[in-house]
Amino acid sequence: MGDPQPLAESATPTSAGSVVVDGRTLTLWHDTMRSHSDLSEKANGPLATLVGMTPRSMWPPGIRSFHDVTLDGYFACWSDSTRRVSVVVYAVAVLSPDQAASASASRRDIRGELLNLMKTATLETPR
Repeated sequence: MGDPQPLAESATPTSAGSVVVDGRTLTLWHDTMRSHSDLSEKANGPLATLVGMTPRSMWPPGIRSFHDVTLDGYFACWSDSTRRVSVVVYAVAVLSPDQAASASASRRDIRGELLNLMKTATLETPR
């Protein structure tokens, strides 16, 4: 997105059980990460155009490009030898500063929704 000082800091992920994705039972991992938002004032770049960047006029007052965020999320991964790819399926939520301070309570609130999103993922071969 063009962040002049990108940030991605996380601890070691922890096992959080299992999840079924695209018919595979996979180890589910949990992690939190300090990062920057993807909000960019240059909403016409290739990645911003692909994901549908929210225009600056719709940002909440006081928000700036690439502000600090805490991400709380889950992921599962596997190698598909037939397609010769590694696959990572993940779902994350941005925690507000108040939520980040009590991340365990916030995690309980969003876990079900994030896992349901992951369970809908399917692997398809490009045409």
